[in-house]
Amino acid sequence: MILVLGLLLSSNAYAATVSDYVFEGMSKKQLKKLTDPMGFSRRLYETEEFILNGGFANGGGRIDRGMCTFSSMNNANQHKYFSKFKTEIFTHPAATAKNKYGYWDTDSKMTILPGIPWYIFKNVTKPIKCTKLRVKVGDGTLKAIAWSKEEAYSIASPEFAKKYSNMIFPTREEQMRIVSKNEEEERRIAEEKKEEQAEKPKKKEQAEKPKKRLQPGKTYAVASGTGFFINRSGNVVSNNHVIDSCSSVKLHYKGDAKPVKVLATDRTNDLSLMKSDFVPDDVFAIAKKDAGLLEDIYVAGYPFGKVVSSSVKVTKGVVSALTGIGNNYSNIQIDAALQPGNSGGPIINKKGNVVGVAVAKLDYKKVIKDFGAIPEGTNFGIKSSTVQQFIKANNVNSVSTNFMDMSTKDIGEKIQKATVYLDCWMTAEKIQELKSRKAFFSNIK
Repeated sequence: MILVLGLLLSSNAYAATVSDYVFEGMSKKQLKKLTDPMGFSRRLYETEEFILNGGFANGGGRIDRGMCTFSSMNNANQHKYFSKFKTEIFTHPAATAKNKYGYWDTDSKMTILPGIPWYIFKNVTKPIKCTKLRVKVGDGTLKAIAWSKEEAYSIASPEFAKKYSNMIFPTREEQMRIVSKNEEEERRIAEEKKEEQAEKPKKKEQAEKPKKRLQPGKTYAVASGTGFFINRSGNVVSNNHVIDSCSSVKLHYKGDAKPVKVLATDRTNDLSLMKSDFVPDDVFAIAKKDAGLLEDIYVAGYPFGKVVSSSVKVTKGVVSALTGIGNNYSNIQIDAALQPGNSGGPIINKKGNVVGVAVAKLDYKKVIKDFGAIPEGTNFGIKSSTVQQFIKANNVNSVSTNFMDMSTKDIGEKIQKATVYLDCWMTAEKIQELKSRKAFFSNIK
């Protein structure tokens, strides 16, 4: 039975999908008519899969339409014949860049886009033969359609089926969601570039204005983070990088702000311990047992400082890995959103106990550059066991842990009463010294 679903999503704006034209048992000659490089038949390239991926090459898009291309290397990549099993696979490569003449480059930088079908033929004794664009289709009939190279190889070859036996192959719908998400991200990046271009004249104008000089000896609020009370004595835990190199640190609580005393720091694990003069209305207990995989968690903090609003914000997620970057066993990975300003905030379980301290997120621009993918839900926290060791080493204890699940309302109230906003103050001289090492507010006053 063919491995393609012909169902259309209710939001589908296109009239057809590949499965409306391609069917089990069809010959290569019939498929060739749907993939004619001369453009006599364009029905296949007017389906949802191809339109979402940029359409056919002659129409200004990226998909190479023929069974063969000008490049022998690309022809080899888009075809594979398994003589032992008399099967053959074929797909549509895509140009991902234009050459110096402004045409989509089919001689290099060819790739296979998500959402593009792979055709698997059976009973093949004469495989497809390409001479540039000229094609001899050979024989064989369509056995199935796959939506990834690995699935196509598994269907065509029992040897590859064994190799990929533990792999879960993406469905058409999953692949189309990837395409849509990529398109959304491309539009977002394009909008950001457009806004950046529009801002350039304003930035130039601002640069030409005489800059306000920082006064020597005066202190300025340069950065912010989050912390949380761990006992009624007013002890607060946060990240080391939140308070690092600050001339003073102020804690904001219930409409008041007071300087705190830094008791200890741990640069290796990025932790800090402070003492405030506030008597908190509520406190967090540090969990004695580390969070488990897939455990539900909440992250509280002040993302982007108080630019958005002065109230504490909460995101929800799960523990997605029990180690951090580079197998750092003192960290956990979470999928709850983190932003600048969340640093030092509590990661809380359903019992209202702290199972981690928010510490870092992946740089999505660097990941896109290095891996060509958008990182999602890849954020990190310091494990509660590491926090416990840190505070005990400094003769400070948190309150006893709670053993019963709390309602979201009660957790929300605890977050509001026990989470604090921290800001870092520096002298003008220190700001100049650390500009290249620490992230500061864009508008220091």
